[in-house]
Amino acid sequence: MATYRGITVSDHVQDVVRYMECVDQSREALTALEQRWDLLDILGRVIDVPTEVSRTRREFSALNAALIDALAEESLKKVAASIGTRAQVVVDIVVRNLFERTADIGFLATDEDLRSFLTRGTTLTADAIRQRLFEYRAKYSVYRNVVLLDTAGKVRA
Repeated sequence: MATYRGITVSDHVQDVVRYMECVDQSREALTALEQRWDLLDILGRVIDVPTEVSRTRREFSALNAALIDALAEESLKKVAASIGTRAQVVVDIVVRNLFERTADIGFLATDEDLRSFLTRGTTLTADAIRQRLFEYRAKYSVYRNVVLLDTAGKVRA
């Protein structure tokens, strides 16, 4: 267990609890109540009231620490869940894009004009193939360049 502003908190929330505004607000409100219990305890001693007030003050102090720790724990869980959800969305987007790019490659690999240009020649010139690839790139904003390579890795268009 660690201490944060006089209150015992779990070790794994120690480094992040200072950034949890709701924990600080609750801690301040509970500290104000705890100070009232301190005052009642002092008054009880002055007028010789049984020690119930002192015991209640100690129990309230322990409850205060437990509440703050629980709030910090739940806040951390909430943030972790939110980050996890966002991370999963990012992963899903990346995976979807990879599948889409794979489909694009498959589409281009089966384009008969492109295949003919690379293998046996075609009536299309390199400029015509470049224009065709340029038009393909213009339709899909994810591409900066689309090039056609032969089996030796030489850029053909």
